[in-house]
This record gives sequence, structure tokens and C-alpha cells, in this order.
Amino acid sequence: MSTLNTTVPAEENYDSFLRPAIYDSMIAVLGFYGLRSATNIYFNGETDVVKLIGNAQSDGPTADRFTDGTFRNKIFITAEVEDSEFWDLRRDLTERPVFLNKELPLIISPSFEGKQIRVNVVSRFNTLAQAKAFVSKINRQRKNQVVDFNFTPTVHMLFNKGLVRFVDILHTMLQKWEPTLPEFQEWFGEYAQFNFSEITNVGGNLPQIVVPLKPNNIGISFTEPFVAKAKKGSTYAQFEVEFGYSFFFNSFMGWEVEYPLNVYQDQIPEEYIPRPQQGFTEYKGVTSGPEITSGREIAPPMDFIQSPYFLKLPGHDPWTAPYEWWIQPVVQAQLALKDEAEQVIGNIFELPEFKWRPKAVEYIKRRHAYAFLHHETPFLFRLFAGNHALDPKDVRMDADGTVTLLTRPNLKLTYHLVVNIDYAIRDYSKQLWDDVGWDDDGYWGIIRTIFNWIDFNKFPKPWVHNIPTILHNIDLGHGKVPHRFNVYQGLFGIVAHNAGR
Repeated sequence: MSTLNTTVPAEENYDSFLRPAIYDSMIAVLGFYGLRSATNIYFNGETDVVKLIGNAQSDGPTADRFTDGTFRNKIFITAEVEDSEFWDLRRDLTERPVFLNKELPLIISPSFEGKQIRVNVVSRFNTLAQAKAFVSKINRQRKNQVVDFNFTPTVHMLFNKGLVRFVDILHTMLQKWEPTLPEFQEWFGEYAQFNFSEITNVGGNLPQIVVPLKPNNIGISFTEPFVAKAKKGSTYAQFEVEFGYSFFFNSFMGWEVEYPLNVYQDQIPEEYIPRPQQGFTEYKGVTSGPEITSGREIAPPMDFIQSPYFLKLPGHDPWTAPYEWWIQPVVQAQLALKDEAEQVIGNIFELPEFKWRPKAVEYIKRRHAYAFLHHETPFLFRLFAGNHALDPKDVRMDADGTVTLLTRPNLKLTYHLVVNIDYAIRDYSKQLWDDVGWDDDGYWGIIRTIFNWIDFNKFPKPWVHNIPTILHNIDLGHGKVPHRFNVYQGLFGIVAHNAGR
């Protein structure tokens, strides 16, 4: 299958994910130390300043006082979120998917990034006695604490609206081929691996689809010094006590999505298809001095190895044929087939963006009956259904290069026609060599072009009489396996080349 991968950044991850975790940690800590009875708790969050007295239009001159004129005791909380290396981003999908449809395939998994969250708590009291009593209470609780403190927050991973729209598009494409498919909501629930929910703001507006998450036992480390010295505040002669704590947390960053390029035989909309980077396909010219050029003959630049070395039609198709020894793809073409028992796929000499050499065209037309047979031609053609090559008897090439599929296709799979060069020269059949012929200037030119690093002129002519010597110098292919092999070869997996081939 042709599958694509992308990362969808979270539309928002503070109010729905980080802030609730910080708030739950704060409630757990304050509850443990008996501070939740305080009159007012101010959580600064991501703002630069906390709410100040009198900054609201409704605040009067006594807004911060009880009716008896006494100022309220308050707790101010600030949090800093820092990057941490304890949980790096993964290159592969390692988290449990929230949506999993293996047939499409469509896999949606959350991605996380390690964070360390530092929280500072400042408690303000009206009298020094209250502040000192608070310090004594905290110290007593710390001494009685036997195990590490932990908490279990409830957070929500926001499911992007654009992601919902894309899944709906895939569902609509499926319905075209499967008319009995359930409606979107029921179908989505069938493949959802978590319970999806809906949240709103305080006023009940702006509904958002989310995936609730409840990480268990997040450990909290208290900083040193734990309790700051009680001191007089600079405003209203209040007294302040400070302490802090920190914890490591996996912050939700977005969604890792694996999705199909095709749904049955239809390609998904262009806007969801990433384009290959230009550097992956551009020609790598080499301009250097003779010493460097000589060195590259031994160790070529990595760009020559990593870049795609064959033509893909279309260029954004990520599929490649399964690797096979000595088989080198030259061009692959994605196909769109119909539900027919027999159908013409197209002509291999009419592939766009690909130009055949005249001698190769002549040879392929001559050997068209063997085009899909391994070792019967240096130009090996294969038709893949998904990742499996079809049996040669299910496909035919005519003398003009027209390819016909002789069996009804599985429309759920994506089909590819692949043109390969078979470098396993030791495995070429006798029929192939007989067809190459005696003429050293005939189809031997094709052999010499494929194995262009071999100096054929060093071999005595006619070359057809010296094939064993040529094969000995071109060590590619298994060679003819002898009928008998000893126990030593069997145990150690040794199969020697047949020198007489």
C-alpha cells in the first residue's frame, strides 16, 4: 500500500492540557498541606502579571477586604514550563493510537514532548503569627511524609477540526466503493480506540472534540529551600511564605498520522499529499579536483546513495517494491484499475517522463513473451498488487509493448507496474544467452551497457563462447546451485558459485 505520514500540530495544548495538569498538581499539593481553605487562590498561568487590586471596573476601594476591613489572606501561584530531555520525540509511532483502521490504513496517534514544570507558591498572611504557624505546619507535614508525593491529573488532547474534516473525506471516499458503510459518526466510533468527548468554555460555547487522558502517579519533587523565611510584604504590611515544587510531564504536541494515498482506486485530494523535497530528486553534479574524484570512486558521496535512483510516477507516491538481491528498479508507475476480469493497463513505451533507448525497445519487443519471467530477460517487468508481485501467468505483454492484466484485481489494493534491471547475470537462462547471439555487436551491446564497469574487450571473442569467464568476473547472482552439497555447506549456509556455468 502507498501510505503517507505527517505530523499535525495541536491547535491548542495549554488551556486543555498543560494548565489542567498544573492546576491539578496545585490542588493536590495545597490539599496535602492544608492550604485549600485559604480565601483566594490566584493562578498566574501564562500571563506576565497576576490580577492586581482594582484592575477590574467593578473593583472598588475596598474590593480586597472583608467587611470588617481586614485584607484577605491570599495564595499566588506561578508556573514555568521548560523543555526536558527525559522524553524525546519519537521517530516512529510508539504511542497507542486513538484511531486505528488497518484496512485503509488510517492510524492517528498522539505525540508528546518532555517538559519540566516548576511551580512557585507564595502565601500572604495578615499577621506574622499566621505566617510562622504556616511555616511550622509545612515543616511538620514534610517530616511526617514517608513516600514521594504524586498526583494524577485529568487532561484533554484537542482533536483538530481539520483532522476531523480529513477523516470525514476518507469516509466519504470509502462510501463510494462501499455503499453499505455506516454513517460517519457510527463508523468513527467503530475504529476509535479511546472515548472521545466534547468540552466547551465556561459559558458553554466553542465546543471542541477532545481525547481525555489521565496519566497516573506523576511524581513531585519539592525544591530547596522548601520554605522561605517569613517576611513583611511591601504592600499593606502583609507577610509572605514561599515554597516551590517541580514535576516532569509529557506535554501533548500534536498528532502523528499515517494515512493512505489511495482509497480503493481513487487518489485522495491534492491538498493532503506532501510533495517530495527537490533535493531528493535533483541531479547531483560533481565538480572537484582529480584527487577527490578518484577518492569518490572508492567511497561515493552519501547523496548518491540516499537519493532516489529511479523514476516514480507520480513523484509523490512513497511506495517502493520490496527489496530483492540484484534487482534494480528503473521506473515504477501507479495504476488505477477497473473491476473487470481482463483489462489493458497501457503501453510500457508510452510512460511519461521516461525515454527508452532504441536498442532496448527492439530487444523488449523481441522478448515480450518473457518480459515478466525472472532470469529470462535483463529487463524484468513486474506487476505488484500492494506489496506482492503477481504471478507471471496473470499478466501479458504484447509485441508492441501493451500490458494486459488477465485476472480480476482486488480494488482495495494499489497496483504498480515496475520496470527493473536484473543484475543477477550468473542466473540468466540459457535461452537468454542463446538470444543474445554470436554477433558481438548485436544484443551484447545491451549486456555491455548494463554492466558498464566491465571491460569486455579483455575477453576473447566470440563472447558467447567465453560466458563462464565473463560470469567469473561479474560476481552477481547465485549461480547454478549444484545438485549435491555436503553437510558442511548445509550447516554453514555455504553455496559456492558453479565455476562451470
